[in-house]
Amino acid sequence: MSSKDTTEPLVVVGESSRIEEVRQALAVTGTQEALYFQTIAPSQKTVWALPQGAIVLDLNLDDNPERLEGYGQSGVSAVGGCAVKKTVGEMKRHAQPSLLVFGLNALPTFLASSLWELSAADEAGRQIGEQVMSRLGISFRWVADVPGMVRPRILAMIINEAFFSLYENVATEAEIDQAMMLGTAYPQGPFAWCQRIGLHNICEILQALARNDSSGRYEICPLLLERCQQGSVLS
Repeated sequence: MSSKDTTEPLVVVGESSRIEEVRQALAVTGTQEALYFQTIAPSQKTVWALPQGAIVLDLNLDDNPERLEGYGQSGVSAVGGCAVKKTVGEMKRHAQPSLLVFGLNALPTFLASSLWELSAADEAGRQIGEQVMSRLGISFRWVADVPGMVRPRILAMIINEAFFSLYENVATEAEIDQAMMLGTAYPQGPFAWCQRIGLHNICEILQALARNDSSGRYEICPLLLERCQQGSVLS
């Protein structure tokens, strides 16, 4: 399949906090690209009034991959969507064969990074992903099309272990956060990071990892599951 013309309009859709991170990243690159932004809820199934032939960056696609069906029907040429909790290969089942799809790590806190993670299930997806990043002036790395990608998977595992430490009364939340920052020079501790990324996102990443691994390596801490049900990181 041939790659798409890079003059096609770029549309960024997603929840407002993620869109703001994209704006911050683009302010650093100084791109002159004219982008269209559309704020939508993660649960929204249809995105309206898209330019014909547009390339869409859907920052919440793995929350609702069924949107790919609507994109294809509305004349969108390609979609770059968040592919952390579901892989591009999984989500493409909802797409028409002609729709080009690539993945990106669009979870909260990651889009403001100077280096984006991208994934693809085929060469056509890689080509359109590289074209879009070139237009935006954003540095990127290709990673395997697997649940969690790279940085989210690592952080989800660290956060899960932190919850196990809390669950087993090894230390308090504040002590664990401080130990992580002092011992690894991380900018914030696992509980603070969990708060920013979203408790439900961490749980869903770990659940996706567990479905693809029978070793028990990604067993979710009972306390983390309990907090996820309560909707609060802190006790």
